[in-house]
Amino acid sequence: MDVWKAVLPQMRWRVIHMTRGTEMPLLPDEEDEVENASVVLIEAVHASQSVEPKMIFDPRVGKLVPKESEPVLYETPAVGEDSFATKEYRVVRQPGVRVRSAPSYTSEVMGLLRAGSIVAGTAVSASGWVELVGGRGFVRAFSSTGPLLSATGSGVAALEAESEEDEVLKEEKKVSWMRAEREYLDGGLSAAREVLTHETALAIYRCHCSGGVIIALDHACSLLGRAGNEPDAAAAEERTWPRLLPYLVGLPAVKPPASRHRISWRRLRGIAAHSQVDDCSLGLAAVGLPPGSATIVRTDRGCAVWPSLGSATPKKMSAVDAREREARVLTSQRARKVERERTKALSQLEEAFKTASMPWPPAPRENALEPCEDYAGVLRGQCPACNACPGYQPATSLAHAPSLAMLCVCCGCDCSTHEALRAREKVGEELPSA
Repeated sequence: MDVWKAVLPQMRWRVIHMTRGTEMPLLPDEEDEVENASVVLIEAVHASQSVEPKMIFDPRVGKLVPKESEPVLYETPAVGEDSFATKEYRVVRQPGVRVRSAPSYTSEVMGLLRAGSIVAGTAVSASGWVELVGGRGFVRAFSSTGPLLSATGSGVAALEAESEEDEVLKEEKKVSWMRAEREYLDGGLSAAREVLTHETALAIYRCHCSGGVIIALDHACSLLGRAGNEPDAAAAEERTWPRLLPYLVGLPAVKPPASRHRISWRRLRGIAAHSQVDDCSLGLAAVGLPPGSATIVRTDRGCAVWPSLGSATPKKMSAVDAREREARVLTSQRARKVERERTKALSQLEEAFKTASMPWPPAPRENALEPCEDYAGVLRGQCPACNACPGYQPATSLAHAPSLAMLCVCCGCDCSTHEALRAREKVGEELPSA
């Protein structure tokens, strides 16, 4: 305030505090002062400065320290010793598999399990047999031509642990990113936003409507910007108090001293892409104010942003461009993930082939472009996931590694990622007699 008094000594300045938790944040005489003022400066106090944090004793430092509240996203459930003693399997071999009285091909056949049926049994033994629950017999899990059973249901933790962990990490990252965006958009000014929504704060809006100049300092600029949960730009064009601007307003995230020379707008761009914000009539959805920025908002020109002389240029963002950029980033991340999984699968296949004393890479099929059947009898073609496969070629000779039998030795992708083709009809085939 001393700076403004020195710059404009001919004006009379008064400091008015609006506090939360009172029936009237502004008294009647203060409302009259604000409404009839020529210039109103808005400066917000951070929530951490207005609310005392909860203190806890830290034995490492031997004193009370502020408690860091970090909500838990996922808790690992307690797993007992017998949780995965019984597994569920689906029969994947057409037309089915035989149930034998003992884990041997020479034992008595007790029955047949049709393809698609689900059975419960123990884990696959070292010899490749599964004992069905209830003493129903033994079933071979795989053969020299591919897998006979496929783990499914609640007993596939050992096979799907990696994919489930990836899903959990992805969900945790998404939730933490959304929380960070909300915290960035709030800016620690929740108390200030609540105060501005009080009816006594409408005196600032009446001052603005009567020709007064409103100047927001630092984080208080985001208080006048548009909210991120408004459904469309038409609702924002009404510019109801305290949302006077039809776009989001944000400041760069706080960085450590080593990276002060770099300004990141990732949070603001993410809010523009993920929220329900659409571009306003100016073709932008968010405005970032870098350090040293002094901008003027021309209300007579649709709230256009004009930097003053010597000011840092504000960052203008479009919601359409932000969403297109995020789509490109997701596509690139998905491609890199596929490449990592493919490289990992190829290394596992190479190790399995060398363990079986077979040459790697295997010799290609004579008709590589012709479709080939997978373990379920489905014709598979090329792989659109990686675009590096001339045609599906299964690893049918890996009897000691049945989990790799569904992979393609050409690209390392799973058979489900390859094209599913229809079988060619035989020309001149005779129809069966009635």
